[in-house]
Amino acid sequence: MTPGEIGPGEPTHHGVSIVVCYHNSAVRLQDTLRCLWAQEVEPGIPWEVIIVDNASNDGTGLRAAELWAGSRVATPLTVVCEPTAGLSFARVRGLEAARYEFVSFVDDDNHVSPQWVARVFRRMDSDPAIGGCGGHNTAAPEGDPPPWFAKYAGWFAVGRQWHEEGDITQARGWLFGAGLTVRREAWRRLRDGGFRFQTTDRQRKAVSGGGDNELCFALQMTGWKLWLDWDLELRHVIPRGRMTWDYLRSLYRGAGATSVILDAYADRRTDSLLGYLRCHWWWQVLSMLRQLMGHPAASLAYILGATREGDAILETEERVGRLASLLMRRGRYGDVLRSVQHAAWRISVLRSPPATP
Repeated sequence: MTPGEIGPGEPTHHGVSIVVCYHNSAVRLQDTLRCLWAQEVEPGIPWEVIIVDNASNDGTGLRAAELWAGSRVATPLTVVCEPTAGLSFARVRGLEAARYEFVSFVDDDNHVSPQWVARVFRRMDSDPAIGGCGGHNTAAPEGDPPPWFAKYAGWFAVGRQWHEEGDITQARGWLFGAGLTVRREAWRRLRDGGFRFQTTDRQRKAVSGGGDNELCFALQMTGWKLWLDWDLELRHVIPRGRMTWDYLRSLYRGAGATSVILDAYADRRTDSLLGYLRCHWWWQVLSMLRQLMGHPAASLAYILGATREGDAILETEERVGRLASLLMRRGRYGDVLRSVQHAAWRISVLRSPPATP
């Protein structure tokens, strides 16, 4: 099974579906739900909460239902199960379970502002060509963050995402998955055209990602806008165990590995010899080897297990992650490129572009 292999859901209505995906989140979920039942939503905006149990075994789904019932909030909460581990699988399950058109992904460690639902509705309703929208995520660290944290905050899905808000489709091209809102019509067109995630995103405790990038790239490819609205505010809880240099290194390594799949979404021109060569696995492997040899000090420090901090080590982690992923795929690298570049969902969706104001 691959992410996205779920049949068509029920027709959606104008409103907001908050989708919270979790894996064994009994401890974290309570504060997330408290922020949701504190929402200040005017009567004309219908909304719901969907909890996606992603291969958990700690009874979090039952706990979530109990907490929500005790809150006496009239907004319905539904718990659905996604047995296949992986954030991309869970988000697809949430998209298919949603009853409303604007689907907002709030992770189990995200604490949204009381105006979140209302602002999501107003922003997405303001322009029918917006396929995805994000906002301003502030860090809520558990303990004092290390001195380097502010420099690399974006790797923890924290910050304003771009130096200007508004249409960032071409300027940035993607949004954080934490707090990402997707128009279900945009997703429906992708799905009905045969779109399938190539990335699985985070799986249990594995440090990987790329699902948010892939979805944003697919939306961008098919004509939808990506919008940044700093009025959409959430606090992203950063556990003490993640604010370590080793964890940051693992994020870089995971990004390098995922970049091999995301190559398929790059605008690659093959009408030149260089463009043609770049589409081949062996060219990419040689390129990574050349980059590693071009930075001998950092590469040697990496091999010797250096724990020192610095950009050079992080960049080496990213290159090593990409090289390892390339070596794992070998001949399949070209298959991944072709599966996206010649996908039916690109052709079928482009024949029916998104609505314009």
